[in-house]
Amino acid sequence: MKTKHTTFWLISVISLVLLLGSWHPAIAKPSVSFISQTYSGDRLVIGETFTLHSGETLAGDLIIIGGTAEVQKGATVNGDVDLLGGSLKLAGEIVASINAVGATIEFEDGALIRGDIHTVASSISGLEKATLMGSLNTFSPSIGVWRTPVFRWQPIPTEPFNFLQRAFLNLLRTVAVAILALLIALILPVPLDRISQTLTHEPFLSGGLGLLTLLVMPAVIVILLITIILIPVALAGLMILALALLLGWVAVGYEIGNRMADLFKSIWSPPLAAGIGTLILGFVLYLLGYIPCLGGILSFLIGCWGLGAVLLSRFGTQVFRTIPPTPPTAGGPEITSSLVPPSREENAEGEN
Repeated sequence: MKTKHTTFWLISVISLVLLLGSWHPAIAKPSVSFISQTYSGDRLVIGETFTLHSGETLAGDLIIIGGTAEVQKGATVNGDVDLLGGSLKLAGEIVASINAVGATIEFEDGALIRGDIHTVASSISGLEKATLMGSLNTFSPSIGVWRTPVFRWQPIPTEPFNFLQRAFLNLLRTVAVAILALLIALILPVPLDRISQTLTHEPFLSGGLGLLTLLVMPAVIVILLITIILIPVALAGLMILALALLLGWVAVGYEIGNRMADLFKSIWSPPLAAGIGTLILGFVLYLLGYIPCLGGILSFLIGCWGLGAVLLSRFGTQVFRTIPPTPPTAGGPEITSSLVPPSREENAEGEN
């Protein structure tokens, strides 16, 4: 019996010693508010708040729709930052460009933007504290005043390699738009022809309507974005506006192609006329871009012209032509028709 008690107490003492040996006091460690990491892929922020802390990297684009984002000092976004009605507070680095529509951008000391800044009806503050390696292009409507984009002109490039690289990329972009115009003319030859006829029949009305649309649309889109719930409507409006601008641009190129065909006294198919005309249009505007403000102003006016024609023709569903009434002849009935040149479709039907 005594042996059992001795064994029990011996086991208890050994267990207590092992327990005390495994225990040690807690050592206070500095608290870590976040873990430095890299986010892969694009980041979409819709009506929320996103913070990229110092030391963190976003390997993709940052897209903000009605939300708030902060890029702290020491943080990096390896892509574009796109804002639709949101806000951005930047103290870190943006490797690409910032594109904003109806947004608020605040720069802090140490902010670095390696690309360009393109804004439409947006507010920018603290840009003097940041380092912008690209160009600033602002497009903001105001009451009675239209602030045109800022164009930087550099007649003698200081870095030939960058100049040649930029020229090559612009040439590729021009060729890509020309190929897209060829495909549009191949798929939609009749609507494109109607838009082109509206361009020629109503040039001033088309330009005025396009200018008015570009003046009003940014404000309408900003209002829709602010409501949050109508963000899908705003996005749909942006897509329709972009499509209308593209169709108008291609229609101008298509008309130029037809005029070139008449100059050479030949007949070109719609895809060929659209492709060659759009290529010539883009190349000429690129060369005119080396004259201060001229290329940008002409591009804007051509965009307004084509956009208005698309809207007047209802996206090519009809040819819009105003027909002024003819004054009545003495003693005869009132004549309301006018001499309007027949459309290309009517000419084709007459030939058949």
